[in-house]
Amino acid sequence: MAVDGTASPDGPPGYNDRLALRRAESVCGFLKARTGLPDSIFTVSSSGEDWESLRGSLSACLDDGSAKAVEDIIDSVADLDLREKKLRLLDGGRVWRRLSADLFPHLRKSTIVMALKSGGRITYTLDSVGQTTSDKELPAPVPVALPEPETAPVGEIAVETETEVIVMEPEAVVRSDSDPEPRHWYLKTNIPAWGMLWSNVQAELDLADHWSVMLPVYYSGWNYFTSTRKFRTLTVMPEARFWPRADNQGFFVGAHVGFCYYNVAYGSKRYQDHDRRTPALGGGLNAGYRMALGRSGCWHLEFSVGAGVYSLDYDTFENRHNGLLIDRTRDTFVGIDNVAVSVAYRFDISRKGGDR
Repeated sequence: MAVDGTASPDGPPGYNDRLALRRAESVCGFLKARTGLPDSIFTVSSSGEDWESLRGSLSACLDDGSAKAVEDIIDSVADLDLREKKLRLLDGGRVWRRLSADLFPHLRKSTIVMALKSGGRITYTLDSVGQTTSDKELPAPVPVALPEPETAPVGEIAVETETEVIVMEPEAVVRSDSDPEPRHWYLKTNIPAWGMLWSNVQAELDLADHWSVMLPVYYSGWNYFTSTRKFRTLTVMPEARFWPRADNQGFFVGAHVGFCYYNVAYGSKRYQDHDRRTPALGGGLNAGYRMALGRSGCWHLEFSVGAGVYSLDYDTFENRHNGLLIDRTRDTFVGIDNVAVSVAYRFDISRKGGDR
């Protein structure tokens, strides 16, 4: 019994080869566990990116002009990375988004070929959307003596000894802990901070499945229309995040440290870190949620809120030009220390696009 895995052609070919092999190995392992058949009758292989199936299915989701443009790129560009890049840019990304939604899930599949005693064979193709097809032109299968299987719920493998029909949804068993989620990094900016005239940029890097690190920097050197009303700052707040999902999306929790130089004026007083070299120092915990915007997977929207504890040492002045020093205060701040609604753009490190 031969089991072959394939992947959709989005991302680095080397990664897709490994992913397709992992897909076939997972299906093979599941078959062994459910049927009790010996290891010796199984062979496992990877066909990598299934460009031929993609080509043969273009007319099902694209108009003739777009399908012809995709075929021309497939035929004329041998380098698979460059081929993918050209397809992503075709018609402003519209064609790629359509392929990702309608065709790519069917290319992420495992094909099982079983040799029969009669000399024929029967083929089952198990794709990521749960569809199962068989080779109708081949001779009818001869029943094979298999151990009596248990009744399997929908989504698992069921083997019927008379017809040898196999039904499953393989994506549930494709990925394992030894097949890490590819890395990305994000460039972000906090929209509410711009409303306070704080220019800001944030960079986040995936370190591993479930883990990422982020470095936000905020700066403001401006007044709010008058010198007696301001919130000037230089703030840096590195953060480590844990994501329950392995693809580092959705809900997260994090821990951060921070330092903040500040010069705040309102009412009759102005407050500034002592001698302009004693920033607020501390740290705290964060929680938030990130979601993709659109089908491309590049743009994301992120919500985050955090609270912390900070040591303060600041001077108080009269709130006027060259106002007199009134007091020096050492205190501890406990409370909300960051709120963010950020727009992020994702850059791929080891692959492009979604699952393959």
